[in-house]
Amino acid sequence: MNKITYASFIAFLALAALPAYASTISFSPTTVNVTKGQTFTLAVVANAAGTKSYTVKAEVAYPTALLEATGFVFGSGWMPLSAGGYDTIDNTAGKLVKTGGFTGGFTDAKTLGTITFKAKANGTATVSVSSASIIYDAQNKNTLSGTQGTASVTIASAAPAVAPVVSAPASSQPAAAGAATPKRAESQKTSDAVKEKTQDTATTAAATATVATTSEEEVAGLAQAAAAALSGISWWMWLLAALVILGGAWYWVSRR
Repeated sequence: MNKITYASFIAFLALAALPAYASTISFSPTTVNVTKGQTFTLAVVANAAGTKSYTVKAEVAYPTALLEATGFVFGSGWMPLSAGGYDTIDNTAGKLVKTGGFTGGFTDAKTLGTITFKAKANGTATVSVSSASIIYDAQNKNTLSGTQGTASVTIASAAPAVAPVVSAPASSQPAAAGAATPKRAESQKTSDAVKEKTQDTATTAAATATVATTSEEEVAGLAQAAAAALSGISWWMWLLAALVILGGAWYWVSRR
């Protein structure tokens, strides 16, 4: 019996030497995929693991070459503590610190708040809860234990923008019989212009032929008039000559 009692006492001491708390601070989600220039959020979750706790100080580290912290919003039920060293966003050092007290305390997981990040460059960034973080119980004892949470952020190049193809809307009404489409109307205009030009050319040629014909007729008329004049002159000349001859003959006879 003495041996059993001694063994039980040793086991009790061993259990008493183990940490009684296992509070943690983690992120949700733990993996993120974004494109360069895009913003995203990570929730900071404090888990008291059954021990009533009242105050949480979360110190978060991130690579400034890839990420920029642009804001933080506390969750419901938290009273922010803005004293020096408890409330800061430093995008040069890559450190965010936020501290808040929960009214009435909490024993389970509570969202301390939400961080907004902007992805600055391509790569894989690790966001982590540093060892300087704290969860205080009623006796102001830090109950955090072990390695705290991390989140992996993969940043890729944004896809090039593709210009949308805009198609002309099809008419819902069928084309009326004989209605001219734009191409048909253009073709009709060209055909009409060719016909009009052809008609103008034909008219000009006809006018030229008419003038030529008129000129030929006028020349022929003039020739005929000249011939008629010559024939008339020739007949009068013969008549005059005959009269002269007859007159001369009569004069010659009467003198004898």
